[in-house]
Amino acid sequence: MKQTRQKHSKILKQIMETTVPMHTAVEENHRILAAAHVSFASIEDAEEMFVIAKERMIEVNDWQKHVEGAELSLVNGRNERLHRPAHQHDHLLFNDRSRCYITHIRYDDFPDEQREKFAIIMGKAPEEFPDATLDFMVQRSMDRVEVQITQSGGGCSIGDIAWQQLCQYILR
Repeated sequence: MKQTRQKHSKILKQIMETTVPMHTAVEENHRILAAAHVSFASIEDAEEMFVIAKERMIEVNDWQKHVEGAELSLVNGRNERLHRPAHQHDHLLFNDRSRCYITHIRYDDFPDEQREKFAIIMGKAPEEFPDATLDFMVQRSMDRVEVQITQSGGGCSIGDIAWQQLCQYILR
């Protein structure tokens, strides 16, 4: 388990080299597709869960194992399935063969405030849905960890029930 966490930590450090600001549903008027949260007895327990949640979020190919009826695949621009954690510019192929591409992967840490955020931000092809985004975010604030999936514009979806199942899996 420790080796896996160290491997994922290295991968996360490598892929989070972007300076695009985080945005939230409230700031951008995104529709909240699903959300879940868990409170813990200590900040340390919440920090540990945050690390696990980040790992589960970045392992996109594992999502469909925990979301009933969803077909999700991490692919490259040539539709070749990728067998690794998600990276910026990868594509997520959905049930109906619609696709979103990962525009940013972002981690923000606010140690003085005892909080941190991790997000995967996806978009659609600008000619299809110019302002469409699909955002996956996990954040820790003190002893609470929250997962939220939001959408603006149109585009990729697997249904609200499936999104809620994904949130629950990430925080399990």
